[in-house]
Amino acid sequence: MAYKAVFFDAGSTLFEVKLPREERFALLAERLGFGLEKEEAVTLHRRLFAASFSDGFPYAATLEKERQTWLGFYRPLLAEVGVSDPHDILAQKLVDECNYTRWLAIYPEVHHVLGQLRGRFQLGVISNAPPSLPEGLEYLELATYFDTIVVSSLVGVQKPAPAIFQIALDRLGVAATESFFVDDIEENVAAATGLGMAAALIDRDDKHPQATCLRIRSLEEVLNHVSGRADADHGDQR
Repeated sequence: MAYKAVFFDAGSTLFEVKLPREERFALLAERLGFGLEKEEAVTLHRRLFAASFSDGFPYAATLEKERQTWLGFYRPLLAEVGVSDPHDILAQKLVDECNYTRWLAIYPEVHHVLGQLRGRFQLGVISNAPPSLPEGLEYLELATYFDTIVVSSLVGVQKPAPAIFQIALDRLGVAATESFFVDDIEENVAAATGLGMAAALIDRDDKHPQATCLRIRSLEEVLNHVSGRADADHGDQR
């Protein structure tokens, strides 16, 4: 199969977030002198998050709305710990410094793989993520590799819905059968293959030994699959 495009999920595929948000908050609370022990800060953040977003986290449709959502979360949190912040200076600092885009760690093979693919294929990202994802890709110096970045919050549809894959395909002007997709969630891989795309589950830590789809341990393996040097039926399907 001659592929024209390769698409990647973002989180847990190209990068990981080094700490969960409540632990990021705990570190910042200590640095900013809020008088909270780490476990106190983590517990407080978890409790208020559960109360604030009991119906699920509201993925914003714009960067500004994303920012306002988090300001609306951190204002009452600061009030609960007795910190006066009438001009939102500390709340805005927490929004900025707790943002996941500042806590990303790229997987070691990513730059090499994208560099090898760039120029031979069109490249894209298809991710269920908030509007700030492109900022994270810029921070990691990954954005310039991609011809399109499809973010669920910005297009109004999430994986595994076929529509989000079709948006990415249409943007690059390629057919599903001309495309290869990598994700860390088997349901999303199945949705892509159901549309006609070739797809692989990235499973670096062997968490999905029962997966029935093509399974790879490193993005390095993508190079073989899209170049036709590996038998697509062989793969790693343990």
